[in-house]
Amino acid sequence: MKDNRGIITAVREAVMPLLVYYLVRNLIQILGFTYLESMKENLQFSLLKAEAYLLFRGVLLIAVLLITTLCIFPYYQYEKSFLSKRQFSKKEAVLLPLGAAVLAIGINYLWSLIPLFTRNQAYQQVAKSQYSYPLWLGLILYVLAAPLVEEVMFRGIIYNIFCRNSGPVWGVILSAFLFGAFHGNIVQASYGMIMGILMACLYEKYHDLRAPLLFHSGANGAVYLLQHLMERF
Repeated sequence: MKDNRGIITAVREAVMPLLVYYLVRNLIQILGFTYLESMKENLQFSLLKAEAYLLFRGVLLIAVLLITTLCIFPYYQYEKSFLSKRQFSKKEAVLLPLGAAVLAIGINYLWSLIPLFTRNQAYQQVAKSQYSYPLWLGLILYVLAAPLVEEVMFRGIIYNIFCRNSGPVWGVILSAFLFGAFHGNIVQASYGMIMGILMACLYEKYHDLRAPLLFHSGANGAVYLLQHLMERF
């Protein structure tokens, strides 16, 4: 493991892509949602139904995530130039999301047994928003768009920066910590840190962003589908 000077250098290098990620994502989201709310209140759109509003909101959020990905992609292109990919088999490509699905469901079940988590107001508000979308839109949003931007940011950029400057151990720990912290509440943060460690380890093993992306998508998809089934039955 490299010395503390490597960590300081990594922090300096990570500041700019993190700012771009945070500011672009939040600024476009605030502007877009403000406009959507004003459109909802406008008399010309008084007949806009709740279902249509959710559709517009979900599509807008997908656009926000894709635009954010494009803005941070040059940083990822630079960082991945230091890596040589290690191919993974078709069997591994199937097992990664399946294993992630089982693990995600197991962790979410354990978390549901912790009163501190089940009573967390911040998480309940986030969950209410996430599961209000139609199933097909939620899957696009949380199984495709969200994992894409988060993997580019936290594994493709942040992990690579810390790994290159201070070694893979700090890369795993700090990228997972930031990944969890950016979720904004203790429930998702603790879950995100655990999953972030595993996804960073996968990225270190394969040097291919597809590995943690498949894992991430499998975990999100399983939890999202299970929650919808529970609400339906």
